[in-house]
Amino acid sequence: MSWKPLAVIMIAAGALALLTVARYPMEPRWQADDPARGQHVTAMTWWQEGPLLASQDGDVQAHTGDGWESRADLPADARSTVLLSVDGQLHAGTTDGILRLEDDTWNEAAGDDAPSGRIAHLTLDDDFLYAAGDAGIWQRPRDTADSWEFLGRPDEDAIVYRVLSSSHDGETLLRSGSIEAGVHRYDRDDDAWTAASDGLPEAVKVLSFQQLRNGTVLAGTDQGLFRQTTPDDDWQRVSGLIGDRRILSMAVTADTLYTGSDDGVWHAPLNNRGDIEHDADWLPVLAVEESLDAPVSWILTEGEQPWIAAGSAYRLRTGQPLEWYLLVIGGPLMLIAGGGLWMYRR
Repeated sequence: MSWKPLAVIMIAAGALALLTVARYPMEPRWQADDPARGQHVTAMTWWQEGPLLASQDGDVQAHTGDGWESRADLPADARSTVLLSVDGQLHAGTTDGILRLEDDTWNEAAGDDAPSGRIAHLTLDDDFLYAAGDAGIWQRPRDTADSWEFLGRPDEDAIVYRVLSSSHDGETLLRSGSIEAGVHRYDRDDDAWTAASDGLPEAVKVLSFQQLRNGTVLAGTDQGLFRQTTPDDDWQRVSGLIGDRRILSMAVTADTLYTGSDDGVWHAPLNNRGDIEHDADWLPVLAVEESLDAPVSWILTEGEQPWIAAGSAYRLRTGQPLEWYLLVIGGPLMLIAGGGLWMYRR
């Protein structure tokens, strides 16, 4: 029997493995790190020393650095849509108001004007905690748990989806992002909301907000990404490969803007002012698997490695997956074995 065909096959397989290694992408990629893959992640935030997530079945898990640990489950009738740490205390916006975690027990927000109904977003500034939901927007002082105040509904016919507190020239500005009603701005003196959507498409859905280091505010919509340099400027579209994708989530590091969409995460560099250019150089952040489990609903950049919620929890890994190491080891072994077989049976 001739061993040459087998030797040739082994040599060819080894060479193909090494060629695959050489062409393998080396940039960081999203790798699933989820305590219960398949239980859809509905909310994620940074809490204490790592990410914390809630899934659609009410399960709450915190990453401690060594792995995931269970926390108190949410009540069966209140599924979390947003999580936020308020001065170390965990708060959950749910399908039925706001809960806060006290001594491993979820307690409802109290008070005559406590938020009710589905809560889509929670955010903080130096003085207040804000909540946005189907019924409108609420605020309470950070240091007073149950002193909620209802700030009204920016548009009577639209659902409020996001709220942003930003600073400009020493003044704190409050904006709302609504479904099909664009952006509104709150006037504290008049206790009223006014439309602030000039430059945005008609009936746009505002899905996310982000303020950059230089003060520029970004609005992620169902028709792309828009920027506003000062509160009185019109919104301007951010162009480039980001196109008109839905921008569901955003987060920044010192030099990078991350945006979450239906087809994954796209990132672009920030300039030396901490701003994004109109025609920014956008690139996708790839996943170890062929695709993510779902659209990217949350992005966290507080730790050494970014995390995202996209159906499952993912972290940005710089290492290579198992198959890469198998190719690195197996390729040379196949070449050596095939070459040895060829020489031995000549």
